Amino acid sequence: MYQYSIDSGITFSSTINSDTLFIDSLSKGNYFLIVRDDALCVYEYGNIYIGKTPRPNIDSVTTINESCCGQDGIISIFSSSDVIKYSIDTFLTYQNTSIFNSLIRGDYLVYIEDINACLDSVDIYLEA
Repeated sequence: MYQYSIDSGITFSSTINSDTLFIDSLSKGNYFLIVRDDALCVYEYGNIYIGKTPRPNIDSVTTINESCCGQDGIISIFSSSDVIKYSIDTFLTYQNTSIFNSLIRGDYLVYIEDINACLDSVDIYLEA
């Protein structure tokens, strides 16, 4: 059984009967986390900062339009964010690489997603 404090030990939570600590609904800020067990042994985990995660950003997109031969257009997405998914069809399909090829002319809604499931998007039109 454990109790925790996020205010340097001024106040402690009610007893938790688990070895997993889950604290939710915290606002942005600094918290000094202390956990104590039923023998009143104290473990100081120190200062923990909770802040807003920056959303991913599409830095730029380069395109190569479809030629008269057809189905050879290319969209390349560049992002300095930690992107895990790229999509050109609103995530009906996605991939982990930033280059889409064998494309035909038309509108593409380009999306990126980071590890926190945050998104950025841009509308691209490929010509023929």
